[in-house]
Amino acid sequence: MQLKYVLSRAGGGKTSAVYEDIRKCMEQNQAVKLVLMVPEQFTLQAETDIIASLGSAGIMQLEVLSFQRLAHRILSEVGGIKRVQINQSGKAMLLRSIIDANAGELTLYAKASRQEGFLSKCSALIDDLKMQDIAPQNLMACSDALEEGMLRLKLRELGLIYEKYTQALEEGYVDEHDWLRLLSQRISSSRLLEGAHVWIDGFSGFSAGELSVINELVKKAAQVSVSLTIDTERGPDYEIFAATRRTMKAISASASEAGAGESTCKVQLEAARPPELLHLERNLYAYPFSRYAGDMASIRLFAGSSRHSEVENAAIEIIKLASGRGYRWRDIAIVTGALEDYAQIIKRTFSEYGIPVFIDEKRPITNNPITRFVLAALDIAVRDFRYEDVFKFIKTGFTELERSSWERLENYVLRYGIKSSAWLSEFALGSDEERLLAEQARIKLVPPLAGLKKKLGKKKTVKEFTSIIYDFMVELDMPEKIERWTQRLMDDSRLEYVNENTQIWNIVIEIFDQMVEMIGDMKVDIREYAGILSAGFAEHKIGVIPPTMDQVIAGSLERSKSHEIKALFVLGVNDGVLPGGFSDEELILDDEKLIMKENGVRIATDSITRAEEEKFSIYTSLSKPSELLHMSYAIADEEGKALRPSIIADRMKKLYAGLQVESDIVVDSDRRLAMLVSPFPGLRQLSELIRQEMEASTEDSLWRDLYSWYASSPQWSEKSDIVCEGLFHKNQQEYMGGGLASRLYTSPLKSSISRLERFANCPFAHFVNYGLSPRERPEYTVSMPDMGTLFHSSVEKFSKEISDENISWRELKREKSDEIVERVIDSMVPEFGSGVLYSSHRYSYLVNKIKRVGKRAAWAIVEHIRRGEFAPLDHEVEFSECGSIPAIVIELPGGEKIELSGRIDRVDILGDGREGYVKIIDYKSGSKKFTLSDAYYGLQIQLLVYMDALLENKQLLEFDELHPAGVFYFRIDDPLIDADKLGEDDIEKGILKQLKMNGIVLKDVSVVKAMDSEIESERYSSIIPAEVKKDGEISERSSAVSESEFRGLIGHVKNIIREIGSEILKGKIKIQPCRSGSEISCSYCKFKSICQFDTLLEDNEYRNIKKLSDTQVRELLSGRESSDDKVD
Repeated sequence: MQLKYVLSRAGGGKTSAVYEDIRKCMEQNQAVKLVLMVPEQFTLQAETDIIASLGSAGIMQLEVLSFQRLAHRILSEVGGIKRVQINQSGKAMLLRSIIDANAGELTLYAKASRQEGFLSKCSALIDDLKMQDIAPQNLMACSDALEEGMLRLKLRELGLIYEKYTQALEEGYVDEHDWLRLLSQRISSSRLLEGAHVWIDGFSGFSAGELSVINELVKKAAQVSVSLTIDTERGPDYEIFAATRRTMKAISASASEAGAGESTCKVQLEAARPPELLHLERNLYAYPFSRYAGDMASIRLFAGSSRHSEVENAAIEIIKLASGRGYRWRDIAIVTGALEDYAQIIKRTFSEYGIPVFIDEKRPITNNPITRFVLAALDIAVRDFRYEDVFKFIKTGFTELERSSWERLENYVLRYGIKSSAWLSEFALGSDEERLLAEQARIKLVPPLAGLKKKLGKKKTVKEFTSIIYDFMVELDMPEKIERWTQRLMDDSRLEYVNENTQIWNIVIEIFDQMVEMIGDMKVDIREYAGILSAGFAEHKIGVIPPTMDQVIAGSLERSKSHEIKALFVLGVNDGVLPGGFSDEELILDDEKLIMKENGVRIATDSITRAEEEKFSIYTSLSKPSELLHMSYAIADEEGKALRPSIIADRMKKLYAGLQVESDIVVDSDRRLAMLVSPFPGLRQLSELIRQEMEASTEDSLWRDLYSWYASSPQWSEKSDIVCEGLFHKNQQEYMGGGLASRLYTSPLKSSISRLERFANCPFAHFVNYGLSPRERPEYTVSMPDMGTLFHSSVEKFSKEISDENISWRELKREKSDEIVERVIDSMVPEFGSGVLYSSHRYSYLVNKIKRVGKRAAWAIVEHIRRGEFAPLDHEVEFSECGSIPAIVIELPGGEKIELSGRIDRVDILGDGREGYVKIIDYKSGSKKFTLSDAYYGLQIQLLVYMDALLENKQLLEFDELHPAGVFYFRIDDPLIDADKLGEDDIEKGILKQLKMNGIVLKDVSVVKAMDSEIESERYSSIIPAEVKKDGEISERSSAVSESEFRGLIGHVKNIIREIGSEILKGKIKIQPCRSGSEISCSYCKFKSICQFDTLLEDNEYRNIKKLSDTQVRELLSGRESSDDKVD
């Protein structure tokens, strides 16, 4: 029995010394068994490295093993292999079933255990406890020793879960910690390691289970060599090796107890590396440190303007290393403390530069199509064919439906609200064509799912559920489909995804096996089964082997120590990233761990220990490269928020007097030239150079040389032309031409008023809406515009019912009004949106809301009519070719004509057959307000055009003379008021005031009083926007105009209509939204993504609307000809 320590500082040559020792042993005795033990993730790389070091074609005498692989070998030999080992997925599923079964005994974690991430934290805590040999009884004893409080309750419930977990494992299962414990018990019985030489290399520390195995190896093998990163001398950075010293002390104590001899081999191969790298290894965490004043050829520090520029700079430098210094891709590695932030940027950027890269990360399987397929099928059964579940299932790509087929099916399902039992019977809604296509897709899709749902219906054992799911997958030919899919990936050279997806099927089957092994006889319902399986999938992460050997490896600090490298690029040397901050989000907090430590239970994974481990990891990583270390940080994130450099960056500046921080914040010609290392990203440089030349003429000819190179290259000339076209791209075109316009629009131009208002707000939005006429996908839902339509229709039908029943508005009672509204809405609901308002409880509530608002609005209308002398003449008055009033025809300057049509919600009349006054009311569910300013600019002309239609056709209303009395918007709403200390009458008055109409009224006291008889006593009206002064005149605060101003405004609006009509027929499509103060036309425009309006682009400007007061509008109308007022 002999224990040998191979010791050195980081990069000191321990691994080389181990390989050399192995070589000598193989030469001296070819019969002896040799074993090299390394961490699990490095076994493949270690085999490759040892073969290269020995200079042989292969190795027969030596085995490269991890602790897990050694356990498999030993237990296969001496027994114990039949015990089922559970992985992280199995552990999560077991914990889920334990928590569900013992939910009644949990109070603190009863609800928390259902939250995402709880199982991961619980599993991690159990791992920590087992790594420290802490038993459930220890937790319970610690809990009993504490006073009442949160920690005591935590330990009691966590101890219960841990105890049940341990008991479940005793029934024939082992996790990775029990596996090591079983290994240490059986090593003594194994003949495999008798007389063997064992080397243990590449570990930064050992768990209690691994230390126990090492102790048994020392007893069994002829010699055990353990390599450790440590400096036994008490130097200025002595504390960095504190964890290693504890490890060495523990190993030594076990060896002494076993009576093994100990020897030490100190290795030092520092001469092979540049002096600045040696200085870094010695001084990174040294206190005090020495300052290096020599050349800085091997260490560089870069500050990127963003993470993308940081990665791009790394790509440029890697290209230079490969082309200028003969580096192979595998000689270069990238590490970062925030791989999740950098991974996609690295993939995208390195692809552009033609650099093969492998992202070394553990990947979750929950987003893989295969696992989504299984979970979606279960969700369909559990949640009864919900839209989201069905199409998540379809979009995995493993159904029999082609893309075009399922897209049409999705449109149909969204339009008609297909769900639940509707999937199980023949589709009956819609046109014959859409129904037939959807039905064909349904027939292919639903039968297997319906069969699955039926089989999964009742409570069953986990084993029975799993068998049904597996049979379902086989029924749908999943293995063959996966094989065809991976072959397509192979044909597309997407080798990394081939590797990943060939594992997933086996993982799914393995998880099924673990469920059946552990909890197969447990009876659960389908919801519980789905939760357990989902927990298993969520906890499983896979590591993918690099598809080729010659690649740049990018990974985290923990996974960056696999092979010798010449150059290391460290990205994200930012505050909170390297070193990272630790959020205290574990189940047991740091301060609670200190209390537990005082009571005899020590959990080593506190923030101090983790910070110590990260510090050591940073030290070993930065000491890894043999020739070059390139560090970088970003000064801003993707949103432009400032990022601070890390203390590591500051430390580097202190350590090296000659270290200059490079940056791309200012890019001069030399920097630009240095960036031209690859054709594809060079196109971006060409674009930027030409743009600079356009903005400020320079004497730099680099862009000409670069353009000439691309133009003369058959492979790149077309791409460079596209780039140049993009530089001169304009999203603006003022006119499409009268020819195209005449093909899009009818002659005479037939238009609604809202169409003209749309044009005034933005010509391009008008063009898209009325010229291109795109359609939104109809959905089986109720949107805000739909609500407006319902409110509007309910009031209209209410008015029609009053007329049909010949009920007097002035004698109508509140109860009768409410009854009519109730009846009207009940008749509307079944017909609306294919019955969508019957489809859910939420919509049932919405119907009640519509009734409440409808009743309030109806009664407000009754009150308005009662308080005035105006009487409703008609409702839904249509002016058009087929209406009761003819369309408004306006001749345009070019001789063309525009025909305006519309429908007036309500027309009220005051007067006899000779002379009368007309009032127009338009019902609105929104908060739109009428202003003279908007009317003047053509943004709100609807009410004025309605008035013109009536005034021009007074004879049809049987009047000799007809005067405008007012135009108003009536808001359909159920307002809230503060009813505290108010009587019923006051509440009603408050509501009526909130529902006051807005618009303009004729500046005539008698007309105003005829609209609201109470205005004289109250001074102000709670019905119309008018106020009467003490002298009986109309106040200036009223929204009132004289009849001449009223008619002048109508004339001005007609001139605007002429201009708009002419511009439409000319083909004006300019992107020019209106802006009035903080309000812009784009706010509610559906076509923003089409026009891509951006004020940074050339000729992209708002049509700025200056808000005018009523007085200013009146002055403008009286002070100049209306025809001088242009639309734009």
